[in-house]
Amino acid sequence: MKKSIKSLLLFSAASLLVGCGTVQDDVEYTILAPQGAPTLALYEEIIAGNVNTTSDTTSIPAQMQLSEGPDFVVFDSINALKLTNNAKKANYTYLKMLTIGNFYLVGLNKEEGSVPTVDDYIVSFGQGGVTDETFSYLYPELYNSENTIHYVTAVSNVAPIIRSGLHENNKVDWCFVAQPVLYTLMNALNNDDNTENDIKPAYNVLDMVKEKSNGTLNFIPQAGLFVRNDFLEENEETVNHVVSKISSSMNKIINNYQDVKTTIEALDDTTKAKFGTLNTSMFDYYKENTYKEFGISNIDNIEVSDINNFLETINSSTKIVL
Repeated sequence: MKKSIKSLLLFSAASLLVGCGTVQDDVEYTILAPQGAPTLALYEEIIAGNVNTTSDTTSIPAQMQLSEGPDFVVFDSINALKLTNNAKKANYTYLKMLTIGNFYLVGLNKEEGSVPTVDDYIVSFGQGGVTDETFSYLYPELYNSENTIHYVTAVSNVAPIIRSGLHENNKVDWCFVAQPVLYTLMNALNNDDNTENDIKPAYNVLDMVKEKSNGTLNFIPQAGLFVRNDFLEENEETVNHVVSKISSSMNKIINNYQDVKTTIEALDDTTKAKFGTLNTSMFDYYKENTYKEFGISNIDNIEVSDINNFLETINSSTKIVL
């Protein structure tokens, strides 16, 4: 029996009011998540030892299709919902959106204010996914040319291309990338003596989507939290406690970023490694905008119907079965 996200969140609020005594403290659970931005939303669960992270995001869908997959999974929400709701290949329920927009379109030593054209060489990741469809929504004319956009498997594959400025021996003009990979690259390349490899300009894709949609779209569906159905049915109190705890962590990032930075910096190296390329100097650089750069969601209750509205607005061929 599936529970709706509304009922889960209502139960979560009630659990917080009556205290931790209502939570099944003896229930152990694990969360599988990709390294990078989503781990920031999970930082307290990581500290508690409940999270396993991976740099190989392609392995997560396979884990979701196992009969005894992880109790919770964090993955690209649209691709996960295609598995759970559309194809019925994974027995998981969507709970909450964690990240809503940490994509960037960056130029490699371009003039400020310039935009990509069909004559440019552009590298992106996630062919056919939300990355690709969002880019197509913003620049449909680029998709009329066969030789404009070139794909790599994951955002981690974009980093060496930006460093070298080359892809398959071709000079690259623009790249689609995400935080925190972008910050790591800008911190290195824009502060060295070689101005030829500077990253400029850097356009926040969510801001571009908001502008193009005249404000009707205020999020990009990215990393979502999912729970295995049988675990949910047997451990509803624990599931609601996890949702509440992660929501609390996200609020701390939004409202008390300095405390979160101090907490993460005090961790041992093994625990820090679970965050991947996350660099806490980002907190000092972006300050109160840190949560925006990571795309940490400040929107409550993004439901599947909201995701479908996003997909329809960007002219996606995908629709999630409710």
